[in-house]
Amino acid sequence: MKKAIILITLFTVACTQSQTIRDKAIVAVNEYVKNLPNGSNSQNTEYSKLDSAYEYPDTLDIKIEQLKGLILAQHQNDSMLIQTDTNDTEIKNTIAQYQKTLNLLLATPKQKHYYISAKNQAKNAQGILQSNTITYEMDTTFKVIDTN
Repeated sequence: MKKAIILITLFTVACTQSQTIRDKAIVAVNEYVKNLPNGSNSQNTEYSKLDSAYEYPDTLDIKIEQLKGLILAQHQNDSMLIQTDTNDTEIKNTIAQYQKTLNLLLATPKQKHYYISAKNQAKNAQGILQSNTITYEMDTTFKVIDTN
C-alpha cells in the first residue's frame, strides 16, 4: 500500500512540473505562427535549443550607431582642421556633446532576448510542401518580436 501511495505521489509531481523556459518559447512561437495570415498552412516540426542574449532595444541600437557615425565624422572634420592649423572649438564641443549623449545611451540597461530556431513546413502558392528554418526572437514575456 505504501508503495502505491509513493508511486501515485511521484507520478502526480512528475505530471504537474511547470513548463521550462524552452517550452514557453515553443508555445509562443506556435501561437505567433497560428496568428499569421497563412498560419494554418504552416507548422513547425523541430526546434533548436533556446539561446538568450542581452541587447539594447532596436530603436536605441539605431541611435547608438548614428551617434558613433556622427562622432567619427566630426573627428574626421577635426583632423582636417588640425592639418590646416585651424582650431575649431565648435567641432570639439560638438564631439563632446555627441560623446556625452552616447555614454548616456550606452548606460541604458540591456534587455534579455530569447532566440529559438524552428524547422518549418508550409505549402507554397502551388500547394507544394516546402521546408525552411526560421529563427524567432522573443522578449522576456515570450512575445515574438522578430523573425529571420
